[in-house]
Amino acid sequence: MQEAGINNRGYKDVETRKVQKLGSSSLFITLPKKWVNKWTIKPGDKIVIEMTDDGSLRLTAEKSKFNAGRKSVKIDLDALKEPLSYAIPCLYSLGYDEITITGKKLDLDSISKEINDLSRFLIGLEVSESGENYIKLDCLLDSERLSAESLLRRLLNIISKKVEDIASFASNQQVDILSKDEIKKVIYMSLRRVLESNVDSIKESIRNMIIAVNLTHIIHVDHVLDKLINYIKDQRDQKKEIKDINILKEILHNVSDLMDEIVMSLLLPSVKRINNGIKLISLINDAAGKLNDSKLRDIIIDLSWSLNEALFISSCTLYFEESSVTGEKEE
Repeated sequence: MQEAGINNRGYKDVETRKVQKLGSSSLFITLPKKWVNKWTIKPGDKIVIEMTDDGSLRLTAEKSKFNAGRKSVKIDLDALKEPLSYAIPCLYSLGYDEITITGKKLDLDSISKEINDLSRFLIGLEVSESGENYIKLDCLLDSERLSAESLLRRLLNIISKKVEDIASFASNQQVDILSKDEIKKVIYMSLRRVLESNVDSIKESIRNMIIAVNLTHIIHVDHVLDKLINYIKDQRDQKKEIKDINILKEILHNVSDLMDEIVMSLLLPSVKRINNGIKLISLINDAAGKLNDSKLRDIIIDLSWSLNEALFISSCTLYFEESSVTGEKEE
């Protein structure tokens, strides 16, 4: 039998094993214990066997191919100083594929429920294994297959639809407004995509960080939109009409246009888009000052502030495009 490793192929561990017979015609050898332990090989696991023309036989644990390039982390729940509801979304966004939670006394039911709640907006996250003192989570989302551009365009479409539905809802129309989880799904997928992305230049790395920072502002924009929905619900429950409905609809129209400038400026930096966004912010603020209901006015001012911050972050992309900064003609 060939030795189980050949020096000129770079293997550090070389072992010789005897071929044994099983039954009348089958031959077998046992697997090295060190290799079995390293890859936690268990009965029923699959081994990939590659036969070459030079007589070599290469064995590869199938799970090693699955784990190639995967990022893993362990959390000691006894030492964790923040809630899991904070830690797991952060690790998900940073691109971790395997999260193992350990602890002396784990409440598996409670943790499983918390993970189930998080999985509503953390796409691909699921419990893969659990024991008395640990629970392992796998993220099966291959974010490399999703481009940042497609995710941002999808995010823009969802937010635009939500703003449109809010305007209809404020006008007493029956609409099914998207759940906040829908926007959070795309935002966290986008964060995972840009934060774990391997880029070849500092420019692309900084661009991804700008997108990531802006996504956190968009999360707050969505939060304020939910506050607006709750305000409208309260008015309808109390059988009250929104007195400034036309002003509110005008504001929401400008919000939708402004979100377009914010998101598209991340993809296609443009002085024209940023300047138009600044004008829209001014229109929203002017309209907010005309609102009679102080509660509604406060919500719109909060919304305007969040949008202004997001627009400011988007404007940083201009400095990646020399023609935009120098004032050369845009295509």
